[in-house]
Amino acid sequence: MTLVSAIETYVRLKQSLGAVFSVDARILAAFARAVGDVSVSTITPEMCTAFCRGQGPPDHSGIRAHIVT
Repeated sequence: MTLVSAIETYVRLKQSLGAVFSVDARILAAFARAVGDVSVSTITPEMCTAFCRGQGPPDHSGIRAHIVT
């Protein structure tokens, strides 16, 4: 399964359960743009850490990206 299809499936599931999930969906979409539409089995902890840290000085967006559920 590719990352984009997994994210789309996950977002649809959360929304079908009544969650608004718009901010979290945008964060997940940004993660997919950052790493590409790769197989979910190839995603490493380092990729996730690099996305959460971002570029430039730290701010609260990395914290929000880290706690997407």
